[in-house]
Amino acid sequence: MINRNDVNSYSIGAVGAVRHIANPISLARLVMEKTQHVFLAGSPAEALAEAHGVELIPTRCLIPPQKTATSLASVQQPQKYVSVT
Repeated sequence: MINRNDVNSYSIGAVGAVRHIANPISLARLVMEKTQHVFLAGSPAEALAEAHGVELIPTRCLIPPQKTATSLASVQQPQKYVSVT
């Protein structure tokens, strides 16, 4: 997220590798507006979210049920290799 306040001033905030955030863009805005950081990733980003009251949700709620079923159906069984001597 980049916020251009005027021609010579930019504010930047980004997050990555967050697992429990329903709306990562709102967290990126929080990074931009409330911290001196430009980018937060993983647990520090989630700690910031929790400290500022951003809703944390279980990871399973971020994946639609039809995607979960499709993903599980596409997993192949490992191949058994035969040693050649």
